[in-house]
Amino acid sequence: MGNRTTAGAHPGHNLRKYRGVLVGITALLLAGCSGNSTDAVQAPGPAASAQALTADPRPTPEPDESSGPVGGPAFEPENAQSADGAPAVLRSDAAANPVLVEPSSFDGEAVYEDGVVAATSNIRRGTVDEEGIGVVAGAEYIVFTVSVRNGSSDTLDLTAVVPTLTYGEDRVSAAPLYRGVEAFDLTGKLEPGAVTEAEYAFQLPAGATDPVLYIDLNGSHAPLVFSGDLP
Repeated sequence: MGNRTTAGAHPGHNLRKYRGVLVGITALLLAGCSGNSTDAVQAPGPAASAQALTADPRPTPEPDESSGPVGGPAFEPENAQSADGAPAVLRSDAAANPVLVEPSSFDGEAVYEDGVVAATSNIRRGTVDEEGIGVVAGAEYIVFTVSVRNGSSDTLDLTAVVPTLTYGEDRVSAAPLYRGVEAFDLTGKLEPGAVTEAEYAFQLPAGATDPVLYIDLNGSHAPLVFSGDLP
């Protein structure tokens, strides 16, 4: 009976108590939500940081950057020409005063000042009749046999020879051809007194005029220049 009297004498006691509990729970919930929001804007964990660092380690190249290989001989941009009209070739070992050679006809010999001799022969035309990847069926081509004799006293470096055939008033560069026809480059090191040959093929229309064959042997020799009538 005393218990009933006590409860009836303080009817708002339990209500205030429940309200206090509810307020405390609400505060805890709000604090928890606030803590989660704070964590979301903090710095990412180790896994997220590693992913961000390795997502794209390679920078995007500029539009005017070359995607070609680095090193070795390469043509100057915009079809630049050297003083003698030959296509300019970039070489890391280019000599300031290369060994000189006089231009030659297709049926003559080009003799360098150091005794190296080069010539073209067995010039013939044909039409590609094979099929496959990289083969232009029906394309007209021309092949030059190029021989080099090392008449100098030093080993001749032929590891990076660059041939170029141009024609017409606009000096169009003929596309080199290595598929659908037998062709192979000058290569290796040529000892004094030794002779080597190459077969260079280019796509060339039958009516092409003013053909000129340039062969850039290496950085120490000026380019060979062959011109004249073709079969």
